[in-house]
Amino acid sequence: MGLNEVQKKTRSDYLENNLIITECSQKKQYAFVSYASDDWETVFKQAVIPLQQQYGLHVYADKAFDKLNDKWIVPMLRNVRGSDLMLVFVSQNYIESYACFLELLTAVNNKKQIVFVDLGGVTPRRHYGSAKH
Repeated sequence: MGLNEVQKKTRSDYLENNLIITECSQKKQYAFVSYASDDWETVFKQAVIPLQQQYGLHVYADKAFDKLNDKWIVPMLRNVRGSDLMLVFVSQNYIESYACFLELLTAVNNKKQIVFVDLGGVTPRRHYGSAKH
């Protein structure tokens, strides 16, 4: 689906004012946040920013994607490689995103630990029968 221009500006403004970015050049441990643009509110308002505020979580997430869309791949490669792990926020939007696929592929190729967070709707659920006594 993708964000329209107003939604992109809303996201950019919110992230600029609330998200603290750690980049590989800072020589600190951090998690690379991989998410689909359509899921930004859930990812940042309900998970990443509260974790930063409560626990001081260091993360990298692309805040300039809307402004430097044609140049996003170089910082992505550098910051995935420099990260300690990748937080992947999985949704149907994520699965359908080429950019998300490239981020995940980069993490796998660089043998990064990957933590999957299920945003719902795509992860199969296992159903176990009740135990008989």
